[in-house]
Amino acid sequence: MTRAIEGSPAAPDAHAALRDYLRADFAKSSMNTDGTVNAIRASAWARNNADVLAQFPAVRGEFDNIVAQARRGEQLSTQAKTDLDAARAAHTVTEAEIDRSAVGTLFREDPRDVAKKLLGGKYDAGTKLDEINALVKNDPQAVRGWKAAVSEVLADKVQGTRQVGDTLEVHFARLAREFKDNEALLAKTFSPEEMNNLRQAHKILSYFKEAEKRATVGSDTAEKMGIPGFIQLGARHIWGDLKGGGIIKRFKLMLEMLPNNKESADQIVQAAWFNPDVAAYLLERPLKNQNATFNSVPLRRLIAAANASRESGNE
Repeated sequence: MTRAIEGSPAAPDAHAALRDYLRADFAKSSMNTDGTVNAIRASAWARNNADVLAQFPAVRGEFDNIVAQARRGEQLSTQAKTDLDAARAAHTVTEAEIDRSAVGTLFREDPRDVAKKLLGGKYDAGTKLDEINALVKNDPQAVRGWKAAVSEVLADKVQGTRQVGDTLEVHFARLAREFKDNEALLAKTFSPEEMNNLRQAHKILSYFKEAEKRATVGSDTAEKMGIPGFIQLGARHIWGDLKGGGIIKRFKLMLEMLPNNKESADQIVQAAWFNPDVAAYLLERPLKNQNATFNSVPLRRLIAAANASRESGNE
């Protein structure tokens, strides 16, 4: 690349584009939510990109200075922070992608690939998971990214091959079996509170999955996204009238987020079965990860919608 652009009239634009790309990638991978630079991730990013940076000394100098500042515990200059924030905003990444980049920088590979190997038996799973936990334990963004990767990989493993609407069918029995088979590893990945949220969510999700079987495309249940009476009774039996009604409301809001196949509960069941953040949302419990999303919509927006609906009396 350097030989191709050397002496070319396009060289200044090419260097500017490269700097913008690297700034965006650095910001996504190395910046904390408060705008400071994470020294460990910044150093890892510099190592991971050493070959590229070596070809562009001027660009490398910029990042060397930022990494050195982070190691010394110094704050970014106002201009450097502005440049990094602008570069990240220009590439419009989601908060979930930022979390994934944070842990991916430490792993030097996509955390979903690491999770696949771990859950596929290619590692000594217990030992590898201990190493991962030690690596990410002091980095909240990396922890969130790792947990999300594990949830995503497990959810993908249970997806069938039969098309239902615009998505692939989710096999309920396989969800339960996959959770049981990986319960020990999940307990080392998620906190006891998160594991409890998952187990509690499984109870209500089994009701919703049964409701989907009874609903047929074109029926009132499918078209109006109505929750059948026996589902509402089940939710209220387990959690009481007030909380059961809130759970039903949140499930309806999640159904409304499905773009094309609103008659199906599969996507919600799949999302919540292994994801404690989605489970906590359904159960009306405090959301630990404010970056968690469902169908690309932040859960905090759904919580606000559910609360507004309750305050207006529209349950």
